[in-house]
Amino acid sequence: MVQDCFTNSYADAPTDGSAYENDIVLNISGEFAFMNGTRSCAYRMVRGGDWGDSPRMIRSASRNWLPGLNATLQNYRSTGMGFRVARTLD
Repeated sequence: MVQDCFTNSYADAPTDGSAYENDIVLNISGEFAFMNGTRSCAYRMVRGGDWGDSPRMIRSASRNWLPGLNATLQNYRSTGMGFRVARTLD
């Protein structure tokens, strides 16, 4: 999971590498329409995949979102999600 709040495109994403943290009320169509009326920061973006995914899904450019409809960021659990350690180089 990354710090970015949910967004269904990169159109408004920051270009300086900072996190997308615009907490807006969602009003979108298509496959994400069920999220309408909820706030974008109630969902966080997940990048990459896990060992069981196809090569297309394990790329860092692969995007998904969480939590699901009946989960919160505090109680979300998944066997298909891990973490990567990162640090800033000077």
